[in-house]
Amino acid sequence: MKNLFFIIVAFLSLNHSTAQNWQWINPKPTGNQLCSVCFTDENVGYSVGANGTIIKTTDGGTTWNLLASGSTTNLNAVVFMDSYNGIAVGDSGAILKTTDSGLSWISIPAVTALPLRSLSFVNPNIGYAVGGNYHPLKEGVILKTMDGGLSWIAQVLPVEKNLTSVCFTDENTGYAVGDSGTIMKTINGGVTWIGQVSGTNQILSAVGFISADTGYIVGYSGTILKTTDGGDTWVGQITSHLHSLLTLFVYNADTAYAMGWNPDYLQGVIIKTTDGGITWVSQPTETTYNINSCCFTDVNTGYAVGNYGTILKSDNGGIQWINQSSATENELMSVRFPQENIGIAAGYHGTILRTTDGGTTWTHQPSGTGTILTSSCFPDAATGYIVGWHGVILKTLDAGQTWNAQSSGTNNLLTSVFFTDANNGCSVGWNGLILRTTDGGSTWNGVSSGTSDELYDVFFVDQNTGYIAGHVNTYLNYGFLLKTTNGGETWGLQASWIPYAIENIYFFDSLIGFAIGDSVAYPQIPVVLKTTDGGLTWSRQGAGVCRFQSLWFYDQDSGYVVGNCGQILKTIDGGATWTSQFIATETALQSVWLTNHNTGYITGANGTILKTTNGGGVGVLEKQKAADLMIYPNPASERITVELSGVQTNSKVHSLVLFYSVTGNEVLRGYAAGSKSELNIAHLPKGLYFVNLIKQDQVFVGKFIKE
Repeated sequence: MKNLFFIIVAFLSLNHSTAQNWQWINPKPTGNQLCSVCFTDENVGYSVGANGTIIKTTDGGTTWNLLASGSTTNLNAVVFMDSYNGIAVGDSGAILKTTDSGLSWISIPAVTALPLRSLSFVNPNIGYAVGGNYHPLKEGVILKTMDGGLSWIAQVLPVEKNLTSVCFTDENTGYAVGDSGTIMKTINGGVTWIGQVSGTNQILSAVGFISADTGYIVGYSGTILKTTDGGDTWVGQITSHLHSLLTLFVYNADTAYAMGWNPDYLQGVIIKTTDGGITWVSQPTETTYNINSCCFTDVNTGYAVGNYGTILKSDNGGIQWINQSSATENELMSVRFPQENIGIAAGYHGTILRTTDGGTTWTHQPSGTGTILTSSCFPDAATGYIVGWHGVILKTLDAGQTWNAQSSGTNNLLTSVFFTDANNGCSVGWNGLILRTTDGGSTWNGVSSGTSDELYDVFFVDQNTGYIAGHVNTYLNYGFLLKTTNGGETWGLQASWIPYAIENIYFFDSLIGFAIGDSVAYPQIPVVLKTTDGGLTWSRQGAGVCRFQSLWFYDQDSGYVVGNCGQILKTIDGGATWTSQFIATETALQSVWLTNHNTGYITGANGTILKTTNGGGVGVLEKQKAADLMIYPNPASERITVELSGVQTNSKVHSLVLFYSVTGNEVLRGYAAGSKSELNIAHLPKGLYFVNLIKQDQVFVGKFIKE
């Protein structure tokens, strides 16, 4: 059997430039979580977030551009002391500094391994950062700098609580808040910190002051506290908004904003007071995602950022918020380009997006449905079909400008559609459903599949020969393949027991094809399979970390596989070897399409649209090796097992297990008796990690996601 082996040197040399070979088209400029936003004047602003993301605007938020941070560590807060000098902090104690308005960033040596979550500077030299862990042990950290962030020292805390926010009103007086209603105050520049009574046990997310005496704190379950005596007493504000309030901006004595997320309605939340906190009024948000940070440059102009690259702007004091980053937040399940520059992306809530300029801009097209659209196919430059849940079938005759519903005669979920020409096509779905048309969809007739199990994909190599992939819904979840040689009039069982739950297929001809799916045996491993005998037998070509979702080839040499956790694999030799391409995201990728060897598109969760014009660039070389490095459970939050299978081992010979972050830093090591080791990873920050198991003269490499 064949499987993928990642060369260790290639992993450790991975840098930020590799990620830029796939560009964010939607959301723009990034789909990564944005955690903090600040402005230095009415035009220039910065935001930071997951995977080392730093973006900048110089035109008041009309456009935002990615900056090279030199890091893939999650960044949680950013502040600029003036127009040139700024600091960003993040997970694992990361501290970055710029002195040239963000053009370049240097990494400051870490003085803690704990995540840093908030910053406050009282002047260009004196600043504070706070953070901590939620688990396994709650512990907080406060750092102080006296030289503009070039060096930091840790201050002693009176409580072991994770800290979420810090605010200083002058060089000596400051406040920090955190878990379990924690409020602390210093009046001597952080030499000592005194706990204050909050009257709540909720997580407190943000603190802000408008003067030495007047300040606010917000937190979970709609918690809003106010002080008018410099923190000696904190009074709860009466509000009916029982939301998770994550951020706060105090504009003046009367006006303040609190933002976050409504877990009941799954939408972003913005509330505003104009009477000093006596009443709080909801404002429209235009997003379904968490709002993590906000900033106002004047009484009317404000910005808010959040999950999945969300950027909102208001020009009227929050009465209206415009989403600047995204054409849609809906998951996009399928992308197809019938012409070089004309493309269609379809997905959740009946979303259909269309581009006529090679993906630069996308416009919404009415679909007439609110259901999930799962698959699309264009047999020629003008004619196209989309299928989805509840038996929905849509057709266009003008390259996607207009869409009309067709009668499928079923309410079943349709998972895939394929047309060999404008008139002849098949669609498949759950409960063994096969539909066939020979008149361009005017009529659809059911065809016997011989099964009641789920059918996931249909693919034709010519007018007569086609395949359908499915898998059985039992605890084994094994796959099977159907085949037709008469254009879909009848289907027979080609392979009855494939030890992989295959869900997506691609065939070059009646013999050579590829499939992706999950292995049946635990732990389930996403795999790439190849057949050279028309699907009768399959050999494993490669494996991944998270589930693969889509497979497509431009020709017999060039192909891509994409999937969850931001996985992108590429082959240029017909699947003999693969490269991993990175875009520094963990977003689920659902569909991939190539218009030529260099130009490709990927769509996925949260409205993700990616584009490459250089074939995805140079990725991480993978080679074949006759052994599996299994890492399970994956993703994991507390403990994982690292196990080497497929080789004979001696339990007296210990293997070294090394864990690396995506930046190449070793973060954990352990030893395996023989070839199996169970390790505690609870203390590691969330994210993607690479694992090297070194046994005698061989290195086996895998990766996993820490939740």
